[in-house]
Amino acid sequence: MKYNIIGLLWCMLYVSSSYAQYFVDVFGASDVEQKRLLSSFTQRVIALEKSKYALIMQHPKNLDKIAKPLYLKNKQLLEDIKKDGNFLYADIETVYYPDLDKYFSTIEVINKQDAQRSPYVNMHEAKSGIATQPTQKSVVKNEVSNNQSADDLITKMQKFSDETTKLILHHKIAVSMNLHDCPVYHCVVGFDHPKLKPYLEIFNHGVQQEKDLIIKTLQQDPIAERRAAAAFLVGHFPDPHAIITTLLPYVCDKDAGVRNNVLRVLGTTLQKSQITDLDPLPFLQLLYSPYVTDRNKSLLILFSLADASKVQHTIIKYGEQILLENLALKQPNNHIFAYKILQKISHQSLGEYDLDAWHRWFKHAQAYT
Repeated sequence: MKYNIIGLLWCMLYVSSSYAQYFVDVFGASDVEQKRLLSSFTQRVIALEKSKYALIMQHPKNLDKIAKPLYLKNKQLLEDIKKDGNFLYADIETVYYPDLDKYFSTIEVINKQDAQRSPYVNMHEAKSGIATQPTQKSVVKNEVSNNQSADDLITKMQKFSDETTKLILHHKIAVSMNLHDCPVYHCVVGFDHPKLKPYLEIFNHGVQQEKDLIIKTLQQDPIAERRAAAAFLVGHFPDPHAIITTLLPYVCDKDAGVRNNVLRVLGTTLQKSQITDLDPLPFLQLLYSPYVTDRNKSLLILFSLADASKVQHTIIKYGEQILLENLALKQPNNHIFAYKILQKISHQSLGEYDLDAWHRWFKHAQAYT
């Protein structure tokens, strides 16, 4: 089955129909632990996800008032998962794929002996799935950071992103797009829609006039959402080398939203510019992250970098275990990207779930690397 690589980067967590199919897998546990977790929790995960996203669609403006029962069920489920394996961390990440009308939920866990795996993760509080308390964004929405106007360039990018999401959810625009249709180094859906069209000139002009604001916001703004928006604006820089240099320090940022945007912009920039002289090791390390979004965008970056033989050698030498762990997942935007990387570095088309065959290939390749 063919997938649009850029389209898979956009994770949507909304119900499309009552007939959607649900799939569950596990990341971060041994084979024995995975089988036990799936046997014990698959049906609970599916039931909760169905209830959660039905609620989002039915009451999108009143979630804080009515979602507490589901929040408590979600919290209890994560506590039960942690207790089941004596895990340090547990969470559930669900991605909806509109073209397939399928949901893929990944139970993310970290064993206590693997605490060093993701130092930027808050080990004491996994994401709830549905907010029942005011978010940082809502608490500070009336505040102005860095003494900037409440309607500065960063805010305009936030409004643009919100408008884009609304248009996607109402099926006014499609996520899947040809990378070359994007007039800058990063786009989610482009700027053809009348409501989005004015923003292209605003951003392209703005990055020339207010580059210092963008960089300062990315470096030190106390509001994570503004820092994430600043990362998107970096994608409008005209020089791909400047984009890469600006964003590389933030690939392991402590905020998942900032990391998501940084990795997204780096991924599309590398694809469009065909730059390959980056160290792949930070992105291989991010494949251990208990976030689907960290992994899929790091895999996209590695896929682009793997055009260079030097990068291929590094992946062959250091990437076997973690690439095969991602390959084993049902989650398409992890599994498919891992498979594409393996095909590129091996020039072979072994079975996409044949882990033994890929292990044998790695052993053979490592002997000559």
